[in-house]
Amino acid sequence: MIKKAYLITLLSVFCLLPSAWGAETINSYDDVLMIYDEQGQQAAIKALIQLANNNDAEGQYQLGQRYLLGDDIAQNFNQALSWLQAAAEQAYVPAMKVLSELYASGLGVAIDSDKAIFWLEKAENLTKARAKAANEVLSSDCD
Repeated sequence: MIKKAYLITLLSVFCLLPSAWGAETINSYDDVLMIYDEQGQQAAIKALIQLANNNDAEGQYQLGQRYLLGDDIAQNFNQALSWLQAAAEQAYVPAMKVLSELYASGLGVAIDSDKAIFWLEKAENLTKARAKAANEVLSSDCD
């Protein structure tokens, strides 16, 4: 009787697990690249969308770039702008630079020199602030 109860418990546990087997936790863009290598383009795009939807700035930037260029996904300037904006608002400097270029060139958006300058200055100021902070840390380590 104990073996039967144990077997039923064991089977019920295994019946619940398969739904989790296929679900991978995507924590970084490196995970997306690994999925690309192991499972191919379709799985990687799904993983990238999951990462971006989880508010990962690099994931949002990478998805925006793919929409912008039509790389592994249908080109869509509205989606590109949306994802790049989301990444830029999280202080992701590469996204800020791309937004600046888009607004300066008018690629997928109306030319807007004010927005181009805004994003370029924001990227530059953030880069300078990060460099200054890193320099201060290095200087204090030398003392």
